[in-house]
Amino acid sequence: MCPLATWCEVLEAKIVVLMRGKQNNGARNSKALAATLVALAVIAGSGCVTVTLYEPMGVLQRPTLVVPATSTFERTRVQVRCLPGSDMPSGDAEKVCRLVSASLRGQGAETETVVPRQLEDSPPSLAFDGAGADLSIEIESATEHHYDHPFLGVVSCLTLTLVPSFAEETYRSQVVVRGRNQTILAEDTLRARFVTYNGVLLWAANYVADWLFRDDDNDVSGDLGLKDFSRDYYGQIAQLTYNARVRSELLGLTARAQPLAAVLPITAPAPTTPAPTTPAPTTPAPAPAPATTTAPTPTAAPPPPPPLDEPPAPLGAP
Repeated sequence: MCPLATWCEVLEAKIVVLMRGKQNNGARNSKALAATLVALAVIAGSGCVTVTLYEPMGVLQRPTLVVPATSTFERTRVQVRCLPGSDMPSGDAEKVCRLVSASLRGQGAETETVVPRQLEDSPPSLAFDGAGADLSIEIESATEHHYDHPFLGVVSCLTLTLVPSFAEETYRSQVVVRGRNQTILAEDTLRARFVTYNGVLLWAANYVADWLFRDDDNDVSGDLGLKDFSRDYYGQIAQLTYNARVRSELLGLTARAQPLAAVLPITAPAPTTPAPTTPAPTTPAPAPAPATTTAPTPTAAPPPPPPLDEPPAPLGAP
């Protein structure tokens, strides 16, 4: 995103006018060329031709379950405390507090922001006109790593960013969520890596590639990387805040609010009415057949024995 968008638009309009105008006078042509080069230098130096790549690290890669709903943090008082430091002055800390507070307030929470000079200043117990905060979020940010090549930066400046320069930065944010009695209920360290290229040709090539080949969700030339970081950063803070609130309810520090449905909306299945069943017609069982007695069949007499070949001798014969 161009930090000086208005100046960029004015300068680009002047460049178009200078390039379209047909000058026959050599002096005017040289002046137009000089003005064009100066305009290009100003545009390149203003940050309008930068390409920023965002890489989530560690916790920022985890999925979140909290749905951005208005009832997620309903009836929850949250104090957001952003601690300034050497890498995050008071103005930047106040801006971070304001953005985090707006994100939670959009999900139903009552918020207060504090940028204390010391950790003991503005205790959460005195927040909300003495009612006290249910949860307090402490955010401390710093730059863990920064690298840019000075020689490449000089070459890029001399060539009007035709040779691109680059800078690499690793950003760390320590987030601690405390309860009413100042016990730590949730904490995590959020890290992100940014690589920024500054160059006219590199920006133009990526702009054309975004327009012709890439989807809107994969654009490189715009501010999509910063938007992705904001989505991941505020999503993880909302998830930590919800985890802390659940633990606070389990410990009896705060009243139980209802809200599992706000985190994981579960749709109950529609009641099913059973279809009316028509009883099948019953066929009467047939009457049992009367018992019949069968008379025994007489058995035939055995046949006589066959005759012998020789008749038996009479009794008393020799």
